Amino acid sequence: MNLGILEDNMMVAAPLLDLARQRGFAVEVWRTADEALSRLDAVQPTHVLLAMRLVTRPLAERVVQNGVKTAAYGPHVEGAMFQTMRQWGISAVWPNSRIQDKYPAWLSS
Repeated sequence: MNLGILEDNMMVAAPLLDLARQRGFAVEVWRTADEALSRLDAVQPTHVLLAMRLVTRPLAERVVQNGVKTAAYGPHVEGAMFQTMRQWGISAVWPNSRIQDKYPAWLSS
């Protein structure tokens, strides 16, 4: 299984990366949406985790159209961003405060 993580803050990405590796995932961290788009074909992720503030519509639509299991996270006060992610086809959208609860189960499902 392959996981792509879109996150430009390694303090946030590191624990996400570690947990995924413990669960047997090969993981690649992307710092920009353009980098993620350029790497999708090579990585062929089964799962993609996106920091909402970095997501672009082309990236969201591509992973959703490819049938990749996708989740996004961001500040709970950014309700419009949550709605935008859902409109772009990402159904698993979590506030930052819920990542530790949601992420492990999402990796396992």
